[in-house]
Amino acid sequence: MTVSRVLSGKQSTSAEAASRVRSAIEATGFRMNKAASNLRQGRILTTIALMVDRLDDPFFSQVMSAAQDVASSRGALLVVTSAPRAGHNQTDTVTSLLARSADGLLLYPSPEEHNLVVDGQPVVLIARTAGIAGTDAVLVDNAHGARLGVSHLLEVGHTRIGLLDFGDSPLPTLPEPFVDTRADRLRGFRMAHDEAGIVVDESLIRYAGPTVEGARQATLSLLDHDNPPTAFFGLNGRMTTGVLHALGSGLAGHGLAGIDDIELADVFDPPITVVAQDPQLMGRRGAEMLLDRLENPALPLQRLELKMRLIVRGSGKPA
Repeated sequence: MTVSRVLSGKQSTSAEAASRVRSAIEATGFRMNKAASNLRQGRILTTIALMVDRLDDPFFSQVMSAAQDVASSRGALLVVTSAPRAGHNQTDTVTSLLARSADGLLLYPSPEEHNLVVDGQPVVLIARTAGIAGTDAVLVDNAHGARLGVSHLLEVGHTRIGLLDFGDSPLPTLPEPFVDTRADRLRGFRMAHDEAGIVVDESLIRYAGPTVEGARQATLSLLDHDNPPTAFFGLNGRMTTGVLHALGSGLAGHGLAGIDDIELADVFDPPITVVAQDPQLMGRRGAEMLLDRLENPALPLQRLELKMRLIVRGSGKPA
């Protein structure tokens, strides 16, 4: 009872007792369970969690911002966390979030975990499904988006396009009904070539990993190719940015397009052609779906697929 009084700031505890309690808290790393405290005091606050891939990614920052606006407007609290790194089990993290603090979860599922278990908890999937059935989802037509961007480069005359993939290695075969961002974008890349009657040169595909520096190094390796590409396509904004770092102003005469409307894309020399998605809409609709589900669990399942749009700015550069 004394600990509770000290944590709540009540004045009925002696200074000596309060000092001992604070010393013990500091030594043990104790943290108060605010959800339990609110319950004891009769306060009920809906808490939703958002788990994304990378907190430092501008795309996910916009998803977070929109979800926060929705949560605030509906009197809910949003908690944000990043997915565990390789070697850690995402299912354990999801289970812990739902058991300890969150009433529901907005989840960008890990591509490594094809059998993520949510046990019927209120979950809305963002961007990919990870083979999870029975949940609401806000997805993006990634194959169509990549096809748009690559088709543009092919239409202006490029036949050798270097692809910067944000994975570390080729994708394994994914089980149905797995929807994966990277797999769908690679499929769109190949679809565009098939439609143009051009065979994909596998030696022009680089697995750069998730960083801008990795994409820069991968671009430089493509430039050293015996028959280098005349254009580049980035599978996400970090990949496109890495290409820019490698080529510099003017793009060294190469064409460039990529998925995600990167910051300052319209002021580069030349302005960068992109395939833009709408992370604000994704975050907003995902949060709305989750809060609607919490208010009415009997609602029919929703699966929304958002479209991308091609923004031609000039960096395609005819071959």
